[in-house]
Amino acid sequence: MAVPQGLTHFGGIESLLSASYTLTHGITPGVATLYVPPQPGMVARMGPLRFAYGSTRITFPDCILDKISVEHGQDGRIIWALHILDRRWKWKFAGRISGYYNVRRGGKEIINDTEATPRELAKLCLKAMGERRFNLSKMPDDARPEIEWDYTLPAEALARLCDSLGCRVVLRLNNSVSVEQAGVGAALPAGHDVLAESAEADPAERPDSLIFVAGPTRYQHNFELEAVGRDKDDTVKPVDDLSYTPRLVNGQRSWTLADELSFNCILDKKYRALAKESVFRWYRIKTPIKARSEERDLTNLDRILPIEDVQVETWTVDGRIEPRPAWIYGRYDNGLEAAKPPEDDIYHDLKNKPQTIYTDSFGVEKETGIVKFAESVHRREWLNGLSTLHPADLRLRVACSIRDEDTRGWKRYEVKRKMSGANAGTLPRYLVHDDIALQYWQNFVPPRTGMKDNKPDVDSQAKYYLDAAEQEYQWDSPCSATYAGFKTINPSGAVQQVTWMVDQQGFATTRASRNREELLVTPSYKERRFTERLHTALKRDAKTGRQKQADQERGRA
Repeated sequence: MAVPQGLTHFGGIESLLSASYTLTHGITPGVATLYVPPQPGMVARMGPLRFAYGSTRITFPDCILDKISVEHGQDGRIIWALHILDRRWKWKFAGRISGYYNVRRGGKEIINDTEATPRELAKLCLKAMGERRFNLSKMPDDARPEIEWDYTLPAEALARLCDSLGCRVVLRLNNSVSVEQAGVGAALPAGHDVLAESAEADPAERPDSLIFVAGPTRYQHNFELEAVGRDKDDTVKPVDDLSYTPRLVNGQRSWTLADELSFNCILDKKYRALAKESVFRWYRIKTPIKARSEERDLTNLDRILPIEDVQVETWTVDGRIEPRPAWIYGRYDNGLEAAKPPEDDIYHDLKNKPQTIYTDSFGVEKETGIVKFAESVHRREWLNGLSTLHPADLRLRVACSIRDEDTRGWKRYEVKRKMSGANAGTLPRYLVHDDIALQYWQNFVPPRTGMKDNKPDVDSQAKYYLDAAEQEYQWDSPCSATYAGFKTINPSGAVQQVTWMVDQQGFATTRASRNREELLVTPSYKERRFTERLHTALKRDAKTGRQKQADQERGRA
């Protein structure tokens, strides 16, 4: 019985010398190389690439001729090498995707209407890529990564999502797309058609430990405020230390007898304008700050700057969970004669809000820790029959993070995992996820003591990402096998490469690699992803550069 001949066909090819094609993981198209003698007819620009061996038929539709190179064989004959890309070449042009998902702007919960599972996110990407047949059932679905796409290439968005979850994008032989967990899949098929097998013990180079690093830890704090003003040299100082603070008859500097509206007690119009702009309208976070998480008081305001303009706690607005805006409350002249000064260690009931909450207009200057009011905020007291002016006694309830005293870097929550096996003396690998932050806020459940946090939620997310990273260093029987003829082997999370080849005698073989990549055939997945990410970064930087140049030109105009 004659052995079937391996056949490869692409539109317009009249004669074939040899061919090979490797199907790999990822969004980069695989390349088929077909060697043919020079021919007078035109080779098709696009079309299906077909492999046939006996009754086996394997077809890859929508391939494109990338280039033709001319080579000289050992016998001096001219040979054309046709380089053909599989249909993933379309993905680098396939649309754009925008969206903001799993937003955590405050509290421990994801803001309503932004939650999306990994499978839902992957589905959005695949649809934006024009894909209609795909399988996401093997994709882990527990993590909730914060995702922001802004006219992002959908294929690159999908690849980044898969990278973060320890998954791979796989093009299947039935022309569908699957997302598979890296390293997970069936063994290579055995049988009488196996020509050669190879196995190896190749444990991955790995760190001794993995460390999950959350975003800067967020604290909700009630900051004491002090009245400040702008001095003539543009510095900001406590109101009693300003160079133009009025002097009383006894020589003491004080604003007690000033008029908070006109400040006619200041004769110089320039200084009077400064007073009307800032005195009793500007309040700054006062130091030292008693931070529950720190052993010592914070004496330097820079350790918390920039602060936020919202609280950690959330509330529901029009059916959406949103962080509460910053609150100002305390003792000020608002007609509440019986109002008591705020107490640092007793927090007000959230349902009723602080009784003395300030409801008029103000803004929080996050970079400086200054609160600016639209109107003068002060207290008036009677002294010897005179109405005297005093700074308000205020608190700012807002979220902040804290910088390390020595390095000035933000303090973050870490979860460390030691890798199994003997230590090799390597440093840890850090997995930084800025979208997941440990958060603390006051406990308003009676007896209203201590703090609440979202540590269980952060630990759950940390475990997921540590599991995905650890999977990268697992090795499960790396091996390869070469089969006679063309064999229909689908890539999976474990089967990383499948190559179909036919030589000049028409002898057809299939080579499949499980949990290993043969670099002589094609660049490794990590090398391809590095190139893809570099290409994306260069395009982003170029776009940013063009935007800056345009802004500068508009400024000069």
